Amino acid sequence: MRILSQIIVKPPNLGNSGTTACSSERHSSDDEDPVSTVLLKSPTPDLESSDYDSEDNIPLTQLQKKKSIVWKKVASPVVLMLFEEPHGPSIPDNVKYPYEVFLTLFTEDILANIVFQTNLNKHFDGYKTIAKLQELIRDNYVSSKMSRNRFSWLLGNIHINDNALSPNYDKLYKLRPCLNSLLESFQNCYKSGEYQSIDENMIRFKGRSRLKQYMPPKPIKRGYKVWVRADINGYVNEFQKYKSRKPKD
Repeated sequence: MRILSQIIVKPPNLGNSGTTACSSERHSSDDEDPVSTVLLKSPTPDLESSDYDSEDNIPLTQLQKKKSIVWKKVASPVVLMLFEEPHGPSIPDNVKYPYEVFLTLFTEDILANIVFQTNLNKHFDGYKTIAKLQELIRDNYVSSKMSRNRFSWLLGNIHINDNALSPNYDKLYKLRPCLNSLLESFQNCYKSGEYQSIDENMIRFKGRSRLKQYMPPKPIKRGYKVWVRADINGYVNEFQKYKSRKPKD
């Protein structure tokens, strides 16, 4: 198919009529079709000389061979940003004893929530143990602080969240308030340093639980799998419990 970029139709030869150019143009415009007299089209790119049209029908493999890419090593300046933020423990200066450090992480708000939810969901009256077993497991220090009936009541009634509002999608709903509060406390009590490590961690557990994982290559093969972001000193700045894969539809 031939494409004409520009077509100009000249008027017929008038011979030696002696008329001027102006009169000939007027005559031709009156007698002939103006469209056939002069037909102008906008310039179009030449298909044979255009790079785009000439390469449009060439396979990509041939273009890559035709225009081979040459990689060059260019030294680019590397700007190292110095870490100047303060890092380390961020606890009050008046904290001196281990139990005070524990209460800094496990705050009184967590304890208050446990007390409230336990009283809200109490339903267990306790159980009786065999006399011989009671003698074997008895600890004088623990028994001086808490009686057996008190311990059995707490063991059967302790709650952290309201069971009546439990959604179906969160497997950790019963522990969610405590986990969120601990995560916030861990981040507030220690400022992250320059070097961080993100990896999975195993919490040893051999009981019955849907959240238990079995990982043979790990030193702890059975337990709870937790994603951990830890500092170079081993402090856990952030954690997230692995809740297993979602079931396929």
